[in-house]
Parts: sequence; C-alpha cells; structure tokens
Amino acid sequence: MDVLKVCLFLIGIPEGDTVYVLRMNKENPAQYEIWNALEGECYYFENKVQPYKLLCFKRNESERVSVDKDGVICPLKAVDCIIGNGGIWINE
Repeated sequence: MDVLKVCLFLIGIPEGDTVYVLRMNKENPAQYEIWNALEGECYYFENKVQPYKLLCFKRNESERVSVDKDGVICPLKAVDCIIGNGGIWINE
C-alpha cells in the first residue's frame, strides 16, 4: 500500500503547540489517519458526501465532511505548517 506521510505542526486542544502525523492512503485519499505520537492516539477519518439539508428539504448541492468512524472529535484547532517529501507548506 502506498501511503503519504507528513508532519503537521499545529495547535491542539489541550496541548497548545504540538506535532501530529498525517497518514493517507494514496489509492483512497478520502480515508486518512491523524496520529498524536506523544499520546499514541489515532483519529481515523473518512470523507463522505452528505446531502445539504435546509429544514426538512434536501437540495441538490452536497458538502464534503470529515467523519471520525468512532464519533470522536479530533482535538485539532489549527494547522500552522505541514512538512513532507514534497516540501514545506506554511499556513499564515
């Protein structure tokens, strides 16, 4: 399996400034894991298209949302920097 791995420098709750690892299957990029290496915790997400609803009415538009399979909320507040084989990306 071909896996993309990058380091995320971010603001977490309650840690504050911290580093997580993002792992994503290149064959199915809709599924990814975010690891807190210090605590050994993994958050697994799968992007799913969910219909947009207004009151009880469905509209044709859809939105992509990240859903953790266990219903756990990942404690990430903001990503400041991503470092991987392809380079460094900074969020200003």
